[in-house]
Amino acid sequence: MKNIIKDLWLAIALIAGASAILLLSDLEQRKVGKSNELPKLPQLAIMQISSTPLLDKHVEGILDALQAAGFIAENRQNIKLYNALGDLTTANTIAKELTNSSSDIVITSSTLALQTFAKANQHTQKTHVFGAVTDPFGAGVGIFGKEPSMHPPYLAGVGTFQPVQKAFRILKELNPSIKKVGVVWNPGEQCSEACILEARLACKETGITLIEAVATNTSEVSEAARSLFSKGVEAIWIGGDTVANASSLMIINLAKQNGIPVFTNDPTDAKSGALFGLGADYYTVGKYTADIAIAILNGKKPSEFRIENVIPEQLEINKSLLSQLGSKWKITDSISALLPKVTAAAEKERVILDFESLARKGITVTPEMLLKADSYQHISLKNGRPAKVAVITLVENRLLEEAVKGVEAGMQWSGLVEGVDYQMKSYSAQGEIAQLPQIIEAVMREKPDVIVSVTTPAMMAIASKVKEIPVVLTVTSNPTRLRVFANGRPDNICGVHDNPPLNELVEMAIKYDPGLTTFGIVYDASQMNSVLSVETLREVIKSKKLKLVEATASNVTELGLATQAILQRGAKAIIVSADNLVNTGFAAIHRVAEPAGIPIFATEPQLVEQGATGALGDSFTDWGMQSGKLVAKVLAGVPPKMLPLSETETHTRIDPKKSKSTAQLAKPLKLSIVQYSETEFSERCHEGLIDGIARSGMKEGVDYVVRTLNAQGDMSTLSSIMTTVKADQVDLLMVISTPSLQAALRQAGADTKIVFTGVGDAVKAGAGTSETDHLPNVTGITTRSPFDGMARVIHETMPECKSVGTLFTPAEINSVLYKDWFKDALASYGITLVAVPVTSSADVSQAAIELCRKDIQLVCQIVDNMTRPGFALIARKAADNGMPVYVFDSDQMRDGGTICLARDYYDAGLEAAEKAVQVLRGTSPKDIPFSNTQSEKFMYNPEKIQTYGIKLSESLRSKAVVFTQK
Repeated sequence: MKNIIKDLWLAIALIAGASAILLLSDLEQRKVGKSNELPKLPQLAIMQISSTPLLDKHVEGILDALQAAGFIAENRQNIKLYNALGDLTTANTIAKELTNSSSDIVITSSTLALQTFAKANQHTQKTHVFGAVTDPFGAGVGIFGKEPSMHPPYLAGVGTFQPVQKAFRILKELNPSIKKVGVVWNPGEQCSEACILEARLACKETGITLIEAVATNTSEVSEAARSLFSKGVEAIWIGGDTVANASSLMIINLAKQNGIPVFTNDPTDAKSGALFGLGADYYTVGKYTADIAIAILNGKKPSEFRIENVIPEQLEINKSLLSQLGSKWKITDSISALLPKVTAAAEKERVILDFESLARKGITVTPEMLLKADSYQHISLKNGRPAKVAVITLVENRLLEEAVKGVEAGMQWSGLVEGVDYQMKSYSAQGEIAQLPQIIEAVMREKPDVIVSVTTPAMMAIASKVKEIPVVLTVTSNPTRLRVFANGRPDNICGVHDNPPLNELVEMAIKYDPGLTTFGIVYDASQMNSVLSVETLREVIKSKKLKLVEATASNVTELGLATQAILQRGAKAIIVSADNLVNTGFAAIHRVAEPAGIPIFATEPQLVEQGATGALGDSFTDWGMQSGKLVAKVLAGVPPKMLPLSETETHTRIDPKKSKSTAQLAKPLKLSIVQYSETEFSERCHEGLIDGIARSGMKEGVDYVVRTLNAQGDMSTLSSIMTTVKADQVDLLMVISTPSLQAALRQAGADTKIVFTGVGDAVKAGAGTSETDHLPNVTGITTRSPFDGMARVIHETMPECKSVGTLFTPAEINSVLYKDWFKDALASYGITLVAVPVTSSADVSQAAIELCRKDIQLVCQIVDNMTRPGFALIARKAADNGMPVYVFDSDQMRDGGTICLARDYYDAGLEAAEKAVQVLRGTSPKDIPFSNTQSEKFMYNPEKIQTYGIKLSESLRSKAVVFTQK
């Protein structure tokens, strides 16, 4: 028995010892495990009432500060962003959701966001931090003063009351003679009312009359703004009003059409077309807002904070626009002192040469004066007309379009005003090198004052043919290295060429992946600029004892196969450099490289947006701008031989992600907009599309990239564009006009999602059998003119009218439909429509003469692509015959229209953008019915209705916009 007990105790002792060892071992493991656990991050939420540049900057500042403080996870899983997109119903839904969420802190951006969430949060009392609020004390959320005891204990934040009075004082200083300023505002917004009160005080002080127009939502802004123009305002102010700010681009565009500047309390608006913006730097305000949230997360209570007014003031002036407004508008020394120092310093270095002033003083302009100056005013006096600038390019793609925009920006930076000092016309060979000589000969016959050469093939062709006309080069390889100039640089050529930093680009790739030994390149061997880049790359690769594999392609369809070939031969990184074909079809290379995990490094920084891993090279916009400044000097009278042929001045560097483990951002969606022609209606639709997508909260360059293509009224070009769009496999194709829609239906492919606008009848165009039963990949907004309404207006304003005349285009389905619909509408009032066909733009003049010989009492011109460019001629013929002209397009009022009943094409673009955003966010086009634009406006020219004895009823006058040529 003793032996049994002894053995049992021994067993127990062994078990206990083993257990102790296991426990100690496990304790150590638990310690290790605990030390490896990441600290738990708080759950955060940001509520934004709408997407405006101001609020977007505020939210950006919040996010950057929170991230820098370590409160945002690498994958951002602990923070949620909410955007009501300006809709109060949505905002209330978001607020209720947030009160019931697991968020530790809710941060709101804007007064309306503060008010909406504060109301929903009264009982839950979740910690709430606010910012971007004009007047927190008047917001009605329980804030009665600055002290901690004077606001709810769970609420903290900063106020930012905009410097409204100072903005008006600056306006008056810029133009002391200004008397009338207009404003669109929403009386339902407390922050807007607070700013209006300040504006009224400022206007009283400065002797300005403030003309107010009310808009309670964004759909009312257009008419409100137009009512201000009819009342003779000399400037428009946009203050702290959410509705007006959400429509700022619309207001700026409308004001621009009427020759009226806009000033705001948002400095970023100066870059969007406003004359100036004076207000807070909202990115910094966002950081201040985040600082409060960070302090609370670190243990401080919201009840410990004072409510301070924070205004990191910033003034930005659009000097290009200022120079176009005339001699009354000037920047004084006191205003210059308010500008950012770098801007003020740069301005002091400018040398301005005013041809008008010098001529008045009898001073002869010397070549030395022209060469020394970098800003030229009244340059049109030199030739007595706007200078003719011809742009010739081999092909059209987004990078080259940016370069051309840069050229124009450089000209405008140099003081030139479009339409006054110069007129620009573009020519493209659409990728066909053989077409370049014919294009050049056609351009030479037009005798331009300067030719801008874009792309190396264009440069080579122009250099061989153009000997007298000044030529400025941009986006080209070094012509000297290409041996283009056999006897030295010609006296008529200057410009800017590249020198791709391929050595540094290869080093960037090696830094990204130190194991790289084999590089690949795809290029077009027919382009000398491409060959030159490949030769340079071979030398770089050889010097580093690496390997280069090459493949050539002669068209876009071959790029994918060529890329596969270099990957099969062992390329572990791809270099893209100075090749027009590769730039145009980059998507084809990226589609092959991306699934294989092969990085792409480019000398075109813009290609990073399309998927390149890293880039080092020329910004095409900056390149164009550098050339544009030379164009201005040439137009001013500086001989090209006195100007340089030099390299690009700067390079843009975009490094790849330093760590492959870093979460990759989602690839931006690819959007294409296709226009059939460059008409006013098409441009308005385009502006509406662009603004509407931006208004949705999506950010260009981050969430999407957009490319606009224009067929310039040529059907064969339109066909080529659709082929390119199909090959590019865009996420969404947006088309403007019936021809564009029909071409897309034929050639873009059934897999391409399409949203249209500016189309008379999408069903008759072939997109479906009804507005709800249509092709599964298509939706959009039709812009059928208000024919019934126009027939009623004609009957009411000219009751004696029995016959109405119009021109129409039999080859355009929308034109035929419009003619038939208008005929039916008029018939209901006993009025006959007399329609004369036109088959080409050359026929418009004779057809208008023929129409006016008919037994008609007025001309009412329907809208189509053929007659629109020649409308001024139609109106002139009608006036010669003593007949008024009624129109369906408000842009035609300036060319002779008497009365207009029209759809607003900008609004039609906005409405189409709403459908586009639905598609981009996952809704199938087949589930989105077609719809006709809801916008409508009535306009009249008071002088013309008096001339023709037309009487308007009070009901018509009450809803009308009065048109004046100003």
